[in-house]
Amino acid sequence: MIERWLAEFDRHLRVHGRRRRRVIEELDAHLREGAAAHGEPEAVRRMGDARTVAESFTPRAADRLFEQRDRLAALLMLAAMAASLPLARTLEQLGRPDRSHAWAWFLVFLAPTAAVALLSCLAVLRRRPLGARLAPLLLAMVAVTAAVVLLDLPPSRAEFRTYTVAETAQTRVQCSASDPGCVAADHASEIRINYSLGALALAGFYLWAVTGWTPRRRDRRRRAIA
Repeated sequence: MIERWLAEFDRHLRVHGRRRRRVIEELDAHLREGAAAHGEPEAVRRMGDARTVAESFTPRAADRLFEQRDRLAALLMLAAMAASLPLARTLEQLGRPDRSHAWAWFLVFLAPTAAVALLSCLAVLRRRPLGARLAPLLLAMVAVTAAVVLLDLPPSRAEFRTYTVAETAQTRVQCSASDPGCVAADHASEIRINYSLGALALAGFYLWAVTGWTPRRRDRRRRAIA
């Protein structure tokens, strides 16, 4: 009976982290003391309705923010996608002088991942289960995309080669007589690495935020009894 009460209380408690563990542990100890003195049914009756007791704990600002972590992560994902649009425009403009369409193939390659991200974020903002279900798929797609970009595989290879050539032609900067394109090549490498690792980190954070995981530790004694 105590286990059922604590499980119900745990579902409705709106605080997190160490405070959550401390509250549950204290109530667990209090219930068991009452059960030893008066029996489990009476101890639970005296404690009151589990949901009502859980709602009596006023969440702090940090707890309220933590509750909204899925929506905050969705907004962050959408903001990052919007922030990447200027780079797409730059890549298109750099390929224009040579009539290169490498940027178009690269964007076609990125489109499914962007579509899944957009759909998942919109579902999360509307509190639809689809958002969380798409989060693992999104992380897998971002990982595949990052691998293609970091390993300089098609179609990213042609796009960044176009970028390197165009940047070298525009800047005419030489970092050594033997390698006139090294500055542009280094810049392209930075873009590949920074955007790929940033996308992986963001997708991982998004998955954590929308799947409902909370950093709490179950009481070992309760787990052993269960």
